Amino acid sequence: MNHATDLEKQLAALQAENQRLRSTLDEQARLASVGMMVSAIAHQWLQPLNALWVSAQHLACICEEESTPATCIRGNVSQIMEYLRFMAQTVEDFRDFTSPGAGGECFAPQQAIEITLGMLKNLLLQHQVDVRLHGEPNMNIRGSAGEFRHVVIILLNNAIDVFRERATPHPVIHITISGQQQFISIEFRDNGGGIDPDLLPSRLFEPFTSTKERGMGIGLHLARRIVEEKLQGTLRAENIPGTGARLLLWIPQPSTTTGNLKDEL
Repeated sequence: MNHATDLEKQLAALQAENQRLRSTLDEQARLASVGMMVSAIAHQWLQPLNALWVSAQHLACICEEESTPATCIRGNVSQIMEYLRFMAQTVEDFRDFTSPGAGGECFAPQQAIEITLGMLKNLLLQHQVDVRLHGEPNMNIRGSAGEFRHVVIILLNNAIDVFRERATPHPVIHITISGQQQFISIEFRDNGGGIDPDLLPSRLFEPFTSTKERGMGIGLHLARRIVEEKLQGTLRAENIPGTGARLLLWIPQPSTTTGNLKDEL
């Protein structure tokens, strides 16, 4: 009896440790995503900050001249306000990104992707990555928009890192949203050369498995967990011969019963 009790205690301790490690992995992956977004904001703010500096200097100069017409001053002030509005919107988008949301709202995945791409615009330009979104703007899914954006960030970041490490010429990511009966499919397709076949179909999503030389191997693991647990969907990966990788999300439309999605797909 004592031996059985000891085994139960050891099992409970192992389960608790496993849950702690799992939570740590999730937190590290989320912090990596947030770090990428902070970097993106820094890129987004460089140009308007420089423009604000120039506009403020110009405004200071013309204000010293008595003959300066009011319309000229108002024009400079209006321009400064536009820059400030742009920067404020960037902060608002970042706040939405870091907020997981209630989890039960309906939202348009195309809009969520567009917002994320807008925040990453300068980062994508820096690495010369061409992202082409082929969308269905009227399609909705139910879940957490913030968590969905985390998945988008992870998939984009993974592709960008692969492009950089492999020096891919003319890197392109196609994102295609389409309706498939009761589900919405969201495809991320790139020309980065593909995934090691040994990692397919499922090992790619295991913790500490990475497609990158310096990767920690937790991003895709977290992405699949978010899709399955928060969006009631599936995330799969495959290679496109001679081109690159395809990562495919299947997410039920709001009116769909989601209990057996894995079995149906």
